[in-house]
Order: sequence, then C-alpha cells, then structure tokens
Amino acid sequence: MSKTELVSVTARLPAEDIAGIPRGSLSAFIRDAIAEKRAQTRPANPKPRSRLGKLLLAARAEYLAAGGKPLSWAEVRTEVARRRGGVLLPRRRLGTSVGGAAGGCPA
Repeated sequence: MSKTELVSVTARLPAEDIAGIPRGSLSAFIRDAIAEKRAQTRPANPKPRSRLGKLLLAARAEYLAAGGKPLSWAEVRTEVARRRGGVLLPRRRLGTSVGGAAGGCPA
C-alpha cells in the first residue's frame, strides 16, 4: 500500500449553503469548525490601517454627520446605475476577480 499525502483544503461557503447539508453528512470536526467561525465576532468599530481607508472613513463620518443615511448594497447598485445612465452591472460575490483571472481586480 502506498503512502497518501494529505493536503489541507479551505473553502469559504455562504452559511445558507452549509445549512442545507444534512447534519449526518458533516463530520464533527466540520460542525465544530463552523460553530467556532460563527461564534467569532468582528469589532464594532474597525480601525482602518491604510491612508485611503482613513480618508474613506472620514468621508463616511462627514456624510452621516450631514444627515446622510447608509445605503444597502441594492441601493448602492441602483445609485451607480442611475449615475451611469441606467446601466446596471451584474451582481458579483465579494472576493471574486474581474475576468476570473488570478490576481485580477476585486469585484
């Protein structure tokens, strides 16, 4: 019998995809990993690390202070389409690249 090399694989799946898998199909390790990931919390006020991030956060704070309201992703897409003359871009998941090439621009 030959030795088999084991390789670790990580997959990022939407929670609704995992919810549809019967519990008996997932190993205890996977169930524990999903529960641990869901238990993690993000900081309420993340601090930007880059100069651009700081400028964007300051612009957002100024907009909110002037009475602006945060928009949902659907509202952002509609506003961008309106400014582009009604052209609505296709929806893409965050983290995918344009053209599908490695190293492409994030969507």
